[in-house]
Amino acid sequence: MGNIDEVIGVFDAATEEPAKDMEWKPLPSGDYCVVIVVSEIAETKAQTGKRLKLTMEVVEGDHKGRKIFDGINIVNKNEKAQGIGRATLSSICRAVNVMSPRDTAELHDRPLMVKVSTEPGMDGQPRNVVKHYYATAKQVAKAPAKAVKTPPVPNDDDIPF
Repeated sequence: MGNIDEVIGVFDAATEEPAKDMEWKPLPSGDYCVVIVVSEIAETKAQTGKRLKLTMEVVEGDHKGRKIFDGINIVNKNEKAQGIGRATLSSICRAVNVMSPRDTAELHDRPLMVKVSTEPGMDGQPRNVVKHYYATAKQVAKAPAKAVKTPPVPNDDDIPF
């Protein structure tokens, strides 16, 4: 329960516009800059493993504010499913530059890119599916360059005459 009067004062629905029909439609297939806003580790449907459930919010462009959801197998008796899930988690960690997270909250509020497609769901209705996670162009640009080994430059004492 919650006391509406304490939060917003007297509320009269007769003077407030009612909500419009907000028919949900999936995002068009494409690449989106997002941040993870909610994460949870939950049991799989079969209760035999763990899934990382993510809610992401689009932070740029025409669809700013829209949500994208994903579920990633991180513990699964099917080794292939678990491997795919852990590879996906690795992609997320690399994209946000958190290589060894101890808590999923460490992945929150850090921009990353997602490639989204639109596919039919189990009910036949279109739904979004995250196909890939990767770093934003800004993150790639500021990433440290890989060290290149160069041979030492000889000094005068090393040159025989």
